[in-house]
Amino acid sequence: MSARDHFESALGLYNIDQLKMVVDKALKMRLEDYVRIESIPVTIHNLLVQLEMQDMLLKNFLLYCMNASPRLRDATLEYYKEFFGIALQAPDPYVELVVFNNAFVDRQDLRDKLRNFFTSKTHFLLATKGPRFSGRSHCASFIKYVAKTEGIEAFALDMLEADVESMISELIDDMRLPLKEFRDRMAQHSTQAKGFISALRGIVRDPPFSEKRWCLVFDHHDRDEIDPEVRAFVEGLMQEVAKNNLPDNISIILLGQGDWAVFPYNLHHQVIEVSTPYIENTDVERYLNALASKNGRQLTNDELTTRRDEVLDSLNLKELKGMAEMSARLRKFFTN
Repeated sequence: MSARDHFESALGLYNIDQLKMVVDKALKMRLEDYVRIESIPVTIHNLLVQLEMQDMLLKNFLLYCMNASPRLRDATLEYYKEFFGIALQAPDPYVELVVFNNAFVDRQDLRDKLRNFFTSKTHFLLATKGPRFSGRSHCASFIKYVAKTEGIEAFALDMLEADVESMISELIDDMRLPLKEFRDRMAQHSTQAKGFISALRGIVRDPPFSEKRWCLVFDHHDRDEIDPEVRAFVEGLMQEVAKNNLPDNISIILLGQGDWAVFPYNLHHQVIEVSTPYIENTDVERYLNALASKNGRQLTNDELTTRRDEVLDSLNLKELKGMAEMSARLRKFFTN
């Protein structure tokens, strides 16, 4: 099988709507602008025939595909080398500056420890700890982005907005677990939480679920308003992971770890703790320099000062509104 055939096969796992989205994002054009919509294999083959006639279009398309699943990324690298005669270096997602079209500033501690968390397979619990409005929830986007490149399905759940029943329903739906089998197993236990954990323990050990990797991201663990049953459910899941009662294809991340003094003691040594302090002016400066360097530029001191002031003018980075506005202002520097 040629590298191109391998790429067509990997891309063929998408449906037509997904392929349309890829073409729109990568080339800013509609799929129909290039080819007539037929079956997936025929449409993909004809699309590549068209793109191979214009090197820059093909490069842009393949560069976008690099950030997809590991299988498509590997196929992309092979195809790029076969067609262009040179190897393309896969981007390192852990140092990415732009995630889902949003600036991701600083968070070096998260970047470093998340790499270890996802690649070492020695720890399966991670918790971020920092003040409110320090961008912890924004970290969920980065976690989901990195997880995707590692072949991990990551789901973010808000502990503040859920009760146990809705959270369990969301997990069953997101993880595409067998609803009837889960409900039947859960009915055998005194609480939904115990039933879910027991059912999860039994079902995910067998194919096809044992072949997947999941990361469950729970936000707002530190908020006092959380339903006590929700907190007990999440910490119960963590206990199961810590005791190796759940297989190692499930990991858990807390965004906003609560009071460490009341955190289950036997989990202390199991959890990778990540600091998420407030974003400082110097963090924004480093980000602007890194973004310019990525684009082949080196900012002068005057240029850096001008850009920093343009981004930070009148903002309070210790407030949610200030963080959101900072992200919006930074966008102009990577979209222009």
